[in-house]
Amino acid sequence: MLNDPMIFYLSIVLLILVSIALYQQLYSLTGFLIVTYFMYIGIIYFSGIQRGEKNPSIDTPTKISGKVQIDRANEVRIDSAETLEDITVTTDSIPSEQLSLNYIMVARDVDIKNRNAINPGSVFPDSVGTLCCLSGIDNRNGGIQEILHKWMYMGKTIAKVKMVVERSINWRCWSVVKIDPKSAGKWEIILSDTNEIEFASTTFHIIKSE
Repeated sequence: MLNDPMIFYLSIVLLILVSIALYQQLYSLTGFLIVTYFMYIGIIYFSGIQRGEKNPSIDTPTKISGKVQIDRANEVRIDSAETLEDITVTTDSIPSEQLSLNYIMVARDVDIKNRNAINPGSVFPDSVGTLCCLSGIDNRNGGIQEILHKWMYMGKTIAKVKMVVERSINWRCWSVVKIDPKSAGKWEIILSDTNEIEFASTTFHIIKSE
């Protein structure tokens, strides 16, 4: 209540009126003004209590301090058992010509803190377990949208991984897929928008262990 700016303005007006009344020796009017002022304060106070009971306060969101990185990566792990499941959903898509590829790497792992590929390559043994596809996307001319990493083996779609790409000159994101030891041969990873319009791809090979 004390933070209400109306109280401040009313107090200023009361002070002026009381000063005038005292100057004119209108003591009864001075008392009336003061009593009226405090009655008004009381009405505001009790009205505020009733409003507070009917409308309980809502906790405000917690503010996070510190440096916030605009560029972040979204990781999705997919097991080979999900190979027939398309995990994408229908969304509005920005034309893929607004996207361009800075780089794409296939690697054994990704350094999450620095968003760098760990042990990248193009040939891996069938015992590798999982592989990561790290992509750097130039989306400086577009808004927030979604892209797909489509993992292909022998012409068959093994997994589709959907991820968000915000406006950035180098938005880094990656997908992680479990590699079946029986899936030796050539693999391909295709990058596309959610309408599956392709704009980049890469290949790698899985070889049988000796």
